[in-house]
Amino acid sequence: IGAIDDVSDEPPSTDDSAETDLVNDVKPSASSIVSSKMFGGRSAAGRAGALKSYGGSVAVQQTLARALKWLAEVQNPDGTWGVGHPEAMTSLAVLTFLAHGETPKSKNFGTHVSKGIAQLAKWGGSGQFPLGQDHGKVGRDVYEHALVAYALSEAYAMTGNYALREPMDNTIEFI
Repeated sequence: IGAIDDVSDEPPSTDDSAETDLVNDVKPSASSIVSSKMFGGRSAAGRAGALKSYGGSVAVQQTLARALKWLAEVQNPDGTWGVGHPEAMTSLAVLTFLAHGETPKSKNFGTHVSKGIAQLAKWGGSGQFPLGQDHGKVGRDVYEHALVAYALSEAYAMTGNYALREPMDNTIEFI
């Protein structure tokens, strides 16, 4: 968050002069099907390049920082978010952190991301599918299950952590 506090209204500068090939210091999977530019906008330098290319403001960046901080503050002790639909809420929260380039190694949010991903992996490894609770509404759990599969896939792609592969494959196979 500290880096956000230091921004000004001046467009950020980067060493990268390409319009959309943003600096990529988030290390994605080595898979041959992954685009080398896929996670470029998720690093601090990549976000700066995106702001330069597409616009943005200090106010927006500060609001985003407050949103991430709030998500971290409201995370449940077991690594989940929410009460009624923890599978969906946890998936969406983890996806939000990942979209910002936060991983388990991140200085400010790494612990929160790690705990969330661990819970997703636990659900994905449970074999009790579909994940989620329909609460009497037929089919709702299918959306929650899909969100868990998506979040696990994104986490696996961004971290390259092979421990996520089996839970990810399990959730996708069920779909």
